[in-house]
Amino acid sequence: MSNLDGKIVIVTGGARGMGASHVRKFANDGARVVIADVLDDEGHSVASELGDTAIFVHLDVTSEQSWTDAVETARTHFGPVTSLVNNAGIEFAAPLHETPVEQWNKVIDVNLKGVFLGIKAVAPDMLGARSGAIVNIGSGAGLIGYENLSAYTSTKAGINGLTMTAAIEYGKHGIRVNALHPGVVQTPMLRNAMDSNSDLKQALNDSVRFQAIPRMGETHEISEVISFLLSDQASFVTGVSLPVDGGLILGKATPLA
Repeated sequence: MSNLDGKIVIVTGGARGMGASHVRKFANDGARVVIADVLDDEGHSVASELGDTAIFVHLDVTSEQSWTDAVETARTHFGPVTSLVNNAGIEFAAPLHETPVEQWNKVIDVNLKGVFLGIKAVAPDMLGARSGAIVNIGSGAGLIGYENLSAYTSTKAGINGLTMTAAIEYGKHGIRVNALHPGVVQTPMLRNAMDSNSDLKQALNDSVRFQAIPRMGETHEISEVISFLLSDQASFVTGVSLPVDGGLILGKATPLA
């Protein structure tokens, strides 16, 4: 089990879904967690559930001032930030030539600019301590591409380059930066979407049918790996783009006849 005692972790998009799973895991592993999201009611609910180990802050990841305020709140309540999980993300589905520029810009702002601003905001605390760990959440889409997700796929691919650059810049200061790429994971939001859309359900079931591990992932399986990457057990791991996807990016595994 990972040991996050003494870690102060900001988790963006931490109010629900995979983000909330990460928050609960980190708190269970000994961290004090800052749940950062635009979903105020859900965020306060998760923080209340976890008691003194967590607080909620309203954070618009596309706003540099909002990041400054969130980091200051974290310092005030818990102390200098030691860890960051850039988990917040959105998507927009449409053929590339039918994707409005405003939707493209919105996805880029949240998924890529938000990660950049997050790293920038926590860097002073980590540089001062000459220690820190950052995990940027990508997607299998950023490694292999997905039809009708041009903006989303581009941001998740961009996270790889940003992660490697940050790892090189900050490694000599004791700061590790890694990217984790989930595959198809059963979140409450995804289950609800599948229940209401039979075509989506069929498409997702088909996409995982021939994975090396032929099933969807569970949120806790992603949280476990992130907790390890944040912990001192991963002290020599940086600049990695790690798929946690059941073998999705390997391509179809054709069963023997």
